[in-house]
Amino acid sequence: MKNNTSKTPQHPLTIGTADNTPPTPYQNLPALLFLTVLEEGSGDPLKQASVTTSNDARGTYVESKDYFLVRPRAGTITVIVDAAGFFPQALALTLIPGEVAFTTVTLRHQSHALPKIPLPAYVICSVKDAETSDPLTHAKITVAGDSGSNTTAIYIPSKQYYLARHEAGSLTVTVKAAGYKPKTVKQVVGAGEILNRQSKPISLYPIPEQGTSICGTEASV
Repeated sequence: MKNNTSKTPQHPLTIGTADNTPPTPYQNLPALLFLTVLEEGSGDPLKQASVTTSNDARGTYVESKDYFLVRPRAGTITVIVDAAGFFPQALALTLIPGEVAFTTVTLRHQSHALPKIPLPAYVICSVKDAETSDPLTHAKITVAGDSGSNTTAIYIPSKQYYLARHEAGSLTVTVKAAGYKPKTVKQVVGAGEILNRQSKPISLYPIPEQGTSICGTEASV
């Protein structure tokens, strides 16, 4: 005898609702992200934080649990956590439909920032033959500071000057070139400032074929 009982059609997993509205296929479900935001050091929750995602979801703070509830669309997302007075953080997550994820983000207060690196001083100078005014491109320029450290300047052919970077302070610039008397320039150069001798090149005098050479010194520029 032929069985006329019809088979129940197969459907993707769905989630129904109490009011009998059409169920939602699980592929369309958002993910659920429970995000705790803490202050670095104290470990206190930052309820004033702002939580957003790259696909336009926003977090809602749940007072009783001290976390943010976020319902982003599934996929690979970036969660941005920010709070006034703190450094923001970005968190990359990959979530599947209906996934429940828990994570914690710690924000560092801006007063705990790393110390600023002091700005250096710069030396820019051209060197010329004192007699012919021809530029000297083979000179060696050394910059010395208060700490005793030395920096050697680099020649920039396109600009026909030498460039050096050194810690700010009282700088001693020594210029030497084969066949010429050396010269020394001393000047205090502040952080981020420039000792600029491009328009007023340092002049070196050729060493006479006979006789001794004496190092020339400039007390200031």
